[in-house]
Amino acid sequence: MANNSGPHFDGRYSKDPAIQFEGDTWHIPAKRLHIIWGADGRFWRFIQEEPKDLKSDHAAELLQVGWLEINGTFDMSKLKVGEEYEIVYVMKFKVDAFGWNRSPVKFSVSVCNQERKEKAVLMEEYKESSTKRPQEWFKIVGGDFKVPENNNGEIEFSMYDVGSEWWKGSLVLGGVKLRPKPKQH
Repeated sequence: MANNSGPHFDGRYSKDPAIQFEGDTWHIPAKRLHIIWGADGRFWRFIQEEPKDLKSDHAAELLQVGWLEINGTFDMSKLKVGEEYEIVYVMKFKVDAFGWNRSPVKFSVSVCNQERKEKAVLMEEYKESSTKRPQEWFKIVGGDFKVPENNNGEIEFSMYDVGSEWWKGSLVLGGVKLRPKPKQH
């Protein structure tokens, strides 16, 4: 059961729906994430939807929000020591999406409470593509990391835009994948 005693939805330590493993990829459903303002129906809602390539039948739909913040954690002991992984957000934009063209969304990754790696992504390109193909699910790499020898801890990952004055809306987040980073040749 998710801990939702306030306006924020926190499914990080819930057991339902299950985090699934298939092939070499872990699938983390949206209902297993911590979504700021996610328990307030004015801003977010969970919808019945099966995101492409993600083992889940629900997604989180952003209606509108001025403070975008989605966090997750994952037990590192389930990952291969020395392997490089990437965090992939599975999402799509509705035709009426707004607020995504002026301010970059930041993604961050931290391994075992160590230094946080951050990157910024302009979402306008994805939003524009969705006007032509509204059912297309995008896989946006939010960062990568290498599993340390001492993998007794958690990987923390986030997607956020908390400094912009622009309200955002009409995003559908299916969840997150943790998968081995493709090898560079």
